[in-house]
Amino acid sequence: MKARPRLLKALALTMAVLSAVPVAVHAQTTTTSPYIPELQPQVPDFLQPIISRGLGLLYAIGWIVVIGAGIYGAIEWARGDSEKAKKILGGVIIGGIILAILPMFIKWLLGG
Repeated sequence: MKARPRLLKALALTMAVLSAVPVAVHAQTTTTSPYIPELQPQVPDFLQPIISRGLGLLYAIGWIVVIGAGIYGAIEWARGDSEKAKKILGGVIIGGIILAILPMFIKWLLGG
């Protein structure tokens, strides 16, 4: 049961990355506001690189967590604790799929 908090932390980090992406994508759209005609919301120029680097860093950390959890799951499997390893590796697979789909999802949100 010690791996469960680690798995939950990895899941929380993945969800943090996924929840930050729509906010940044919405902030960078240039559609006009339905409430104020001809208003185009934009992120200030000095914030755009900070947001981009921050999301890139979160994405990289997510992959590091997935790879680290995969190595940990493989070690647990080699030790003979197959039940614990199955849970960890299942989370690794789900996290890897989410992170692999994320760039396509962002491109879809931007209309590209």
